[in-house]
Formats: sequence, C-alpha cells, structure tokens
Amino acid sequence: MLTFGDSSTLFHNRSYQEQLVMLQNSVLDLSNTFNAKPLTIEKIVKKEVEDVYLLLSNPAYTGAFASTFFEYPQAWRKYARSVSNADANLFTRAISNGLWMKYLGLSEFESHNLGEIVHTFCLICEAWLTTISNEFQFFTPATVAPAYASAFQSLDSMQVLFFGAFSPVSVGDIYSLKRHLLPNSHFEIVDIKQFLNCFAAEHYGIQFRQQNALKTTYESASQNLIMTNGLFHEFGITVDEKNEKRAVLFKEAYRLLKPGGRIVFVEHPVVDEWAVQFDVSKSIVSDESLIRDQLKKVGFINSQVSPARQFINRSKANYWIRTGEIQRTHCRVYTDDKQLFVIEAIK
Repeated sequence: MLTFGDSSTLFHNRSYQEQLVMLQNSVLDLSNTFNAKPLTIEKIVKKEVEDVYLLLSNPAYTGAFASTFFEYPQAWRKYARSVSNADANLFTRAISNGLWMKYLGLSEFESHNLGEIVHTFCLICEAWLTTISNEFQFFTPATVAPAYASAFQSLDSMQVLFFGAFSPVSVGDIYSLKRHLLPNSHFEIVDIKQFLNCFAAEHYGIQFRQQNALKTTYESASQNLIMTNGLFHEFGITVDEKNEKRAVLFKEAYRLLKPGGRIVFVEHPVVDEWAVQFDVSKSIVSDESLIRDQLKKVGFINSQVSPARQFINRSKANYWIRTGEIQRTHCRVYTDDKQLFVIEAIK
C-alpha cells in the first residue's frame, strides 16, 4: 500500500495528475507489498528529494547511488565514471545525509521491486520538483512513441500484448499508445510483478496479467502484435545471459503470434553489467546481426533492427500524450548512451 498525506487515500485511486503531487509530511507505507519494514518519512525536505531524484533519474547514477547503501559510502566512485564536480557534490550530500536509507532503504532487498519503487518515486516527484531538468527522465513507452508510430503506420484493429510494465507511468504511456496510435485495438499488459501496475492498468481500462513473458499461458497464434519497452536489461547481468533469454523471448513471441503477426520491440543495446564496472567503452555490445539470426532461427521473416526515433525530453512526450501530435522538431535519433533500437519482425 502506498499512501500520501491523508492515509485513507490510496495512491492508485488518485487521478494521474494527483499521482504527480507529493505532499508535505507524506508517508510511504510498503508493508503490505514487501516483506520489509514500513518506510516512514516524518518530514519531506525538498532539497533532499531533489538530490534523490537527480540520482535516480540518471540511469548512469542509479546503481552507483544504491551502492552507497548496499556496499560502502564511497562505492559509487567505481560505478559512476566521468562525474562532474557538481555531481560529485551531489553524491557527497546524499551520503552525508543518509538519503538512500531515509527515502528508499528497505530491510530486505529484491532488485525488481526496488526498480518499481525507483520509478514510482520519480513519477511522484516529477511535477512537484519543477526545477528538475527534462533531460533527466526514464526511458518509457511515451518517450519512444515516434518509433512505435513509424512501425504502426499500416496497422489498425489488433490484439496487442505489451511485455513489461515496470511502473505506473509506463502503464499510462501504454494507454496513450493505444489511444493515439491503435485506438481500435485490444491491449493487454504482461509483467512478472504486479506492485502498483495492476491498479494503474485497471485505472486505464487495460487488462493486466501477472506472468513471465518468457513463458506465458496465452494460446498459440492468439496475438497480432507484441511489444516491449526496455525489457532486455531485465534478463541478467552478463551478455551471455541476456542473449540466451532474449532468444527464449523471441521463441515465445513467435508461438503467440498469428500468421502475419509482428513484434515491435524498442530496446537498449545489450550492456555487460560486469564490464561496465571496469571499462564503460567495452560494456556496450553491438549485436544487431545476432538479433536477426535469433529471429530467423525461430521462424521470423523480414526482420530489421534500426535506430529508434525518440522525443528529446519528457515534456515533448507529455505534449504528445495530451495532443497525439508528433512534431519533427521534438524528435531525434541518438547515437550516444541514449541510443535505442527498434526490432521489427513478421511471422
């Protein structure tokens, strides 16, 4: 259960805009969701929350920030490379004030649940902390709507499965994909954990099933379209682990699709989580040819892997959510650490 201010009002029962508001003297009660002690914040300090938000919403810093609690205070230095003086001061303040323990520390740690807490925390702070730069935002379905829009140009009424929700904001983004790009289609979300996502899906009128995307209970040849949004990084630590589970996902997707059905996956390049600790330049693996080989092996045809067009920041994604308009000046294809790929294939 996640409550704010008035303890009788559940987070998931609030409107989307209300979910974006954090009140003074808020209480985060996770006792009914996790086997952990309730996390209570007696007094919200805006500067502290701003620091936490900056550390969590920069993907390069999230793990480093966690290491200050789970390893030792200065562990972040071995994970966060090329840190500016300002960001080094940010870490120093977080450590000296014990911010990980104060705002996110749990008595028992489970990585997938923690990721959902991080997403939810950032969602709540997004509107409240108006000084935060729009560049510090998570990769969610709405931020890559231009990539999906290009892939959906010839599609209409379909049975659609979306593998991986991750957070309430992602569920809202998936609803926007349906509303603006495939309004006549039936969407269902599959995720291995429920947390707040099942309630968010209910709010948006999307069916949610708690299942493992690598082995679902759906009937064979039952779907027209299967989508993902940053799912591959959940498949393990090493490149070999990720490649192996990706092949399993492709096989399951092929089983579920009707003849002529397709996949549209928007994903990061594969990152070796071990290598990144030693040399960031050697941690990103260019594996487009392997992806095409894996798709071909399970039976897919006409596969392609191409750079993804994405909105330049969250405010542009929010404009699309409100209007359904994708303006060319709002988008770009990144070639740096923000680079994403669209994987498309037909059964």
